[in-house]
Amino acid sequence: MSVAQSCSLNPSEIIQVKALSRVNSEKILKGMFDVNPPSGMESKEIFDGEADDMLKICGGVPLAIIIVSGLLSWKSAKLAEPKMLGKSDCRSEAMTKILCMSYDDLSVPLQSCFLYLSVFPEGYIIKKDRLIRLWRAEGFIPGSLEESMWATGERYFKELISRRLIQPVLGYEDDHAVSCTVHDVVLDFLACLASKENFVTVGAELKPVRPLEVALPWSLMERAVAGLTPEPFLCYETVRRLSLQCCVEGRSDNLVSSNVHLCRVRSLLAFGASNGLPDLRAFKLIRVLDLEGSKSTSYFIIGSLFLLRYLGLKGTRIRSKDIERMGEFDHLQTLDIRRTGVQGLPIRMDRMPNLVSMLGDGLTFAPVDLEDHAICSYDEHVQNLEELSTIDITDERSRDDVATLLFRSKKLRMLGVRANRGGNTHGVIPFLNELRKYNLESLIIESDLCGLDEWEPWPELRRFELTKLLPRVPESWASLDSLTHLDFAIRKIEATDVLVLGELPKLTVLNLLSWEREGSGSIVSSVGFQSLEVASFKWLFGGMWLHFQEGAMPKLLKLRLEFNAAETMMEHGIGKFPCNLTQVAVSISCQNSTQTDVQDVERAIRDQVATHPRSANLSLQLTKYEGPVKMKPSDYPQSPSALVPSTFS
Repeated sequence: MSVAQSCSLNPSEIIQVKALSRVNSEKILKGMFDVNPPSGMESKEIFDGEADDMLKICGGVPLAIIIVSGLLSWKSAKLAEPKMLGKSDCRSEAMTKILCMSYDDLSVPLQSCFLYLSVFPEGYIIKKDRLIRLWRAEGFIPGSLEESMWATGERYFKELISRRLIQPVLGYEDDHAVSCTVHDVVLDFLACLASKENFVTVGAELKPVRPLEVALPWSLMERAVAGLTPEPFLCYETVRRLSLQCCVEGRSDNLVSSNVHLCRVRSLLAFGASNGLPDLRAFKLIRVLDLEGSKSTSYFIIGSLFLLRYLGLKGTRIRSKDIERMGEFDHLQTLDIRRTGVQGLPIRMDRMPNLVSMLGDGLTFAPVDLEDHAICSYDEHVQNLEELSTIDITDERSRDDVATLLFRSKKLRMLGVRANRGGNTHGVIPFLNELRKYNLESLIIESDLCGLDEWEPWPELRRFELTKLLPRVPESWASLDSLTHLDFAIRKIEATDVLVLGELPKLTVLNLLSWEREGSGSIVSSVGFQSLEVASFKWLFGGMWLHFQEGAMPKLLKLRLEFNAAETMMEHGIGKFPCNLTQVAVSISCQNSTQTDVQDVERAIRDQVATHPRSANLSLQLTKYEGPVKMKPSDYPQSPSALVPSTFS
C-alpha cells in the first residue's frame, strides 16, 4: 500500500483490495477442482484435511488459491509442515509459501525446467516447441526407453499447466496449448530463486567484481585487427545462463561498450532487436545461443562456437553464405533459420551429426551463391533428425536429397515440403507416394500443383496441412483413422465432402476454407464428427450455407465461422449449435452487404446463442468488418488471445 501511495499522483484515491473470505476462497478452490479434480479423493475429504490447512496459508489471495488447487491435484507427499501452517502475516508471504511448496513438490528435472522460465522477459509469450527444444539442449530432459525426449518435454509442459504454475495460450487453429505465459508474481519468485542459485543472470543486473589486467582472450594486435578497443575487461562473477532483455523498456543490456568478459557462460538468450550483443568470441563454452530477432551482423563468429547444442537465428539478418562459413557442430541439436535470408541447407550436414530439429522456409539442398559446390554427405549422420521443415522439392535433385535423408533418418516425425509450378515437377506425386514408407506423424505440403486431388495420405498420419485448393474431399481420406488435425482448402463444400470428413474417427481439429459458396447447403448430421473439438469454417467468396442438425458434433467446444453477409441465405437456417459448445467466434464480412443483410445474420447468430442449452457458459465473439473475407487466420480482426480464458483470475 505504501508503495502504491508513493507512486500515485492521487494517493487518496487508492483502494486497498481486501482478501477473500473463507467462503469465497472455498468456492474458488472447489471450482478449480471441478476442472482438475485430485485423483483418488472426494471433495469433502479434501476440505476436511489438507486443503483446509492450505487455505489458511493462502490468506485469501486468489492466485495462491489457484496454485494450491494444482498442488493438491499433483501432491506426491505431505505438503504442509506444522511450522508452515497458520495464517500468513502478509499476502506476499502467503504467495512465497505456496510457491515454495509447489516448487519443492516438482521432480528434480521439472524444477530445472520451471526455473528456466526466468530467462524470459515479463509478459513474454513462450512458444511450447521452442521451450522444449531449449530444455532438451540444456540437458534438463532425461533420456528414457519408454518415451522420446520430445514426449517427455510435452509431458513436463502439460504438468506445469495442470499445476497452475504457467498460463496456457491456446492456438488459433487448435484447442491445445501451443504457448504459455508466466504470471508476474510467479516470474518474480522464479527470478529471485534463479538469481540466488546462480541459475540465470539478467544482463541489466550484472555487477563487475574486479578489473583484469591480463588473461585477455586475444592479444592487443588481434583486438585491433578485429576492430575492438584495447581496454581491459571487467571480471564478472561466474554467469551460467545470461538473459539479455533488450525488449524491456528501460533496459539497454548493451554489454559491448563494457567489454564484458563472460567466457564461462553456457547459455545466451537475447530478446528484442538488440544491436548491442557482447563479443561472442569470448563465449568458448556456450551451449545455447538464441538470437531470435536480433539484428547483430557478426554471424561469422558463431562458426567458432563448437559446443553449441541450440542455435536460434529466427528473424535475424543471417544469409546463406554465413551458414556455410560456420565450422563443425558435432553437438548441435536445433538449427532455426526461419524468416531469414538463408535459401539453402548446410552443404555438408555431416558437420551436424546430432541434429534433431532443422527449421527453415523453403530451403533447398543446392548451394546458393557459393563457389563451393560440395555434395551434401548424409551417410549415417542424420539418424537423430526428428523435424525437417520446410524443404523445396520442385527440382529432381532436391527430391533425391530428401529421399536419401528420409532413408537414413530413423526418427523423423515431422516434414514440411514446398512444390510450386515453374520447375521440374512431374516427379512430385511419386515422391509424395514414397513418403508413406517412413511413418511420419505430421506432414505440411505447400503446393499449387495439379495431381494432388487424388493423392492419398497414409493411414498413420496424425497431422496434415495442405495449401492446394482441392475440387472436393477425396473419398480415400475416410480411411485416415489416426488423423487428429486437418487443415486444407476446397473449392466449395458439398454434402458428400461433409460426410467423408465426418467419418474420420479421431479428428479433433478441423480448419476448412471454402473458395465458393455451395448451391444447396450442407447438413452436418448427428452421425459424424464424433471426436471433433475445434472447427473452423471459412467461406472466402460466399456466404455460410451450413446447417447443424440436433446432436451434431457432440464433443465440439469451439466453433469459428467467417463469411459474407450478403451471400448468406438465412432462410435455410443454421440449425442448432452443438450442445457442448463453450466458445463461438463469428467474423462477418460486410462487403456488398446491406444493413438488413448484416442485421439478419447477426440476429440469427445471437438467437442461437440465447437458446443454447449452455447459454450461460457460452462465449460469443462477434466481429463485423468491411472488405472481403481474410485469407489467413493472422489477418482476422479478432485477436486469438481474446478467445482464450486466462488460467489465473
